[in-house]
Amino acid sequence: MQKCRSTESILASSDMDVAKMRAFKKQTVDLVVYFIVRLIICVVQAMPVKACDQLAWFLAFVAADVFKIRAKLIDDNLEKVFPLTTGLSRKQTSRAMWRHLCMMVFEIAHAPRKIHETNWRDFVSIKSKREVVKYLLMERPKALVSGHFGNFEIGGFVTGLIGFPGYTVARKMDNPYLDRWVKSFREEHGQYILDTVGSSAAIQEQLERNQCLVLLGDQHTELGAVWVDFLGRQAACHKSLAVFTLSCDSPMLVVYTKRVSKFDNSRSSEPMKFEIGCQGIADPDQLPDEINGVRDLTIWYNQILGEIILKNPEQYWWVHNRWKPKPDRKKKAAIMSKRKAA
Repeated sequence: MQKCRSTESILASSDMDVAKMRAFKKQTVDLVVYFIVRLIICVVQAMPVKACDQLAWFLAFVAADVFKIRAKLIDDNLEKVFPLTTGLSRKQTSRAMWRHLCMMVFEIAHAPRKIHETNWRDFVSIKSKREVVKYLLMERPKALVSGHFGNFEIGGFVTGLIGFPGYTVARKMDNPYLDRWVKSFREEHGQYILDTVGSSAAIQEQLERNQCLVLLGDQHTELGAVWVDFLGRQAACHKSLAVFTLSCDSPMLVVYTKRVSKFDNSRSSEPMKFEIGCQGIADPDQLPDEINGVRDLTIWYNQILGEIILKNPEQYWWVHNRWKPKPDRKKKAAIMSKRKAA
């Protein structure tokens, strides 16, 4: 009996040692990645913005044509949304998207040093300014819905800079060091971050304080999803966006921050020029007849997000796996039990 106990103790100790080694290995890798990213950002910040644009053009070619990162997913997404396009056309859109993503990172790196309270108008124009400001100043909770389109990080940065702080619901990054660094950028001028996990009480508190809640409307969810058409394909959407609006008397504004200069396959463009706009407003006090409940409101904002994306498709994250298949019952049960255990 004593020998059995000793064996169990040894096995338990061995498991603990393995867990500690895995944790140490992850921490080491996270630190190395963090320092590499910070080093790259330091180099980018030392470069002129025009040179960053040239570097983005080169990196886009490497990502799309050399390493072909997620090329199958990107091409499939583009083919399903634009069925009449050729393979060459989709490849060009893929390169433009990668250039946009690289430039988005570079612009975020330059923003704190270049965009200030006195000169933000040199970089950003606001469309429908009167209507947007009217809603932002209301003594009511507000929900701003956007998507993985344009440079939405710059949108949050600038709106906080000019005096309209918001509470963005976003998932924590797996790398805690990068997560803290990105969070510091976001919160520099009042774009506060609420974690997607376990933040229901905090979200409710901010809505009760008539704050502005910022959400990405094109995120996939496994449970409790509303399945609606998004760019011609069925996609799973969180109910919470529509629930916030309908239950809290919170106007929903579908907004975007897009790059003004359109990327093509040429090497010249004008970086660091953006347009912030509002494409649609759903006010619970005066909803149109076609919006009658959570599903209708979800269909409405997805349709508007689709219209925004189709005008500048190269600025959407086609690398983002938006259209996942519906989970079967077994998978749903497994996800539910995992959440309960957590």
